[in-house]
Amino acid sequence: MRVIFVLDIFNGMTVHAVRGEREKYAPIGGYSKLLCSSDPVQIVRHIRPRETYIADLNLIRGIGKDNLGRVRKISALSRTMLDCGARAMGDVERARKSANSVVLGTETASLDLVKSAAEVYDNITVSIDTKNGKTVTADKKLGYEPLKTLGKMNGFALRGVILLFMEKVGACSGVDAAFLEKAVKISKHKILVGGGIRSMEDVELLEKMGIDGVLVSTAVHDGAIPLGKLR
Repeated sequence: MRVIFVLDIFNGMTVHAVRGEREKYAPIGGYSKLLCSSDPVQIVRHIRPRETYIADLNLIRGIGKDNLGRVRKISALSRTMLDCGARAMGDVERARKSANSVVLGTETASLDLVKSAAEVYDNITVSIDTKNGKTVTADKKLGYEPLKTLGKMNGFALRGVILLFMEKVGACSGVDAAFLEKAVKISKHKILVGGGIRSMEDVELLEKMGIDGVLVSTAVHDGAIPLGKLR
């Protein structure tokens, strides 16, 4: 089971993501029981995760300056996967220069972009971003039913698929086992789960279900998931 550390970076600082309510995100240093810093590079140096998922919220939201310089520094310390809010192939190519692999989130990426990127690169992961049971997307081709969106990914050569439950992010509200059991049966790709992970008990449950990995942040900062699992 891959236990992947998450960094949500906005305006150069790591923020505590909660339920996808981005306007309310505050620096993680004010929440974490592990350290006081909100500097993403310092955090990675302290935690020393084997794998790190990074969301550049400036690029995803289309505001302010990107955080790619910090992503490059983190990529020298940990194996990274980056969601930079890609909307076109140029965004994918830029992300590849900063991180080890690229995440295409349905919030910004189209089905056509997924197809084009998967045909050219072998390190593409698709994040099916969901909120309240619906796929978050502006592309009708992707569809709005998460399991149907997941099924469409079977036609592409991807490194894996993330099921990201935005309303559960930072909430430690648990996982939807029934939904994930269906997802494992549908997908031909390895599945990562983000949002709602409370403890190692959740991690172990998902592993037994056939989930390949989890994305974790809040459960790390509050001490529920030991650092050894990340390292």
